[in-house]
Amino acid sequence: RAETAFRLLFLSRGRHPIFLSKLRYDGDWSFRPRDVANLTKYAGHELEVPLNWQTVGLDRSALEWSDSPVLMISGEKPPTFSDADVAKLGEYIRAGGLLYTESNRDSAEFTHFAEELAHRLFPNRALSPIPPTHPLYNSVFNLSPDATLPLEGVSNGSRLLMIHSPGDISRKWHPRYEKTDSNALQMGINIAIYGTGRRDLRNRIASLNVTVPPTPPLATVPIARVQYGGNWDPEPGAWERMAKLMQLNTGFHCDVRPIPARLLDARVTPIADLTGTDAVTFSSDELTAMNRFVTDGGLLLIDACGGSPAFARSIHDQFIDKIGELPEVVDDRSPLFDRSIDGMRDLSHPRLRNFAETHDLSATGQLLHVHRDLGDVIFTPLDLTSGLLGTNTWGITGFEPDYAQAVVNNVIILGVRESGRIEGEAATTP
Repeated sequence: RAETAFRLLFLSRGRHPIFLSKLRYDGDWSFRPRDVANLTKYAGHELEVPLNWQTVGLDRSALEWSDSPVLMISGEKPPTFSDADVAKLGEYIRAGGLLYTESNRDSAEFTHFAEELAHRLFPNRALSPIPPTHPLYNSVFNLSPDATLPLEGVSNGSRLLMIHSPGDISRKWHPRYEKTDSNALQMGINIAIYGTGRRDLRNRIASLNVTVPPTPPLATVPIARVQYGGNWDPEPGAWERMAKLMQLNTGFHCDVRPIPARLLDARVTPIADLTGTDAVTFSSDELTAMNRFVTDGGLLLIDACGGSPAFARSIHDQFIDKIGELPEVVDDRSPLFDRSIDGMRDLSHPRLRNFAETHDLSATGQLLHVHRDLGDVIFTPLDLTSGLLGTNTWGITGFEPDYAQAVVNNVIILGVRESGRIEGEAATTP
């Protein structure tokens, strides 16, 4: 009977989205036992959607943590995390997750732990104040740092990877504050919805994990990730997941390799991907190699990760505007839209993320194509890279994740078809 009751309970609530996960560890992880439960109940009422929450242990895999896009770690006394624990947290973040840490009772000791954890996770970055203009503060409710407590964060230039509250926000995640002081509850919702992107929340059964089939790939496609002196790899997990999707959907194994821009060679890697989040100045050697890559028959895909205007301007000013050919808008006449080619996906209805649509952007005309000599450049000032993770983080100006994956899928198929070079067998699409 108990088993039957559990099954009925799971059927009634098991498909409800996980609003927030809280990490169990050896220590006072449950300093406020009902904090997340209270927040989730309040959020369900405010958002008018049934929600669940859960606790997860360090003994579980990062894949299981990914039921929720936000993982909370809180306490007064700092926990002790092994290198394996930190690696698991890094795996969760790499797959698109957001880590939220909070110091109960405004514990300076726990904040010091959060600073050290940030350094272990991101050696080249540090916690810093999140500016009041950041999209986090208006993902649902329009708040300011002064409305609750100033928050700190670590960003990859496109999204927040970690948020820390030095103050005890969850102290007011209690029903008695709903009428008198709801700012802390609203900030809790903002943090969670920042991770989900203000769209229908994904239920726990709809996993973003991609499993590669056990069958051997049809062939191997070498792809270059272009390295330069800047933030060339803001989302390391993006192409890892995209490569799995390609093998699952097309049978092609993508051999994705970091290649310095000055060493690009279309004969070695006929497809190359270039992304970034900041303004960049390429050297003359890098620009020469990028031009030669295209004229020799390579296909170069360029996007502005996160929708960075600064990176997009750098690409326009230094490369697109000087390549010698005018860019054309990719439309249904483009080979990228050719569904007659095996493996190509439907691109006829461009779709943007909710955040981009709130800024009145149109999906039309956002993909540009330059053909020069034997090769091609596909460029967009919008984000594709983050979309390869499958997550919907708020604040990213780009294509909806499934559409971004479809664009990259078609770029790879087209690159294989036009280059006539893949490793393992003759160049034919699957």
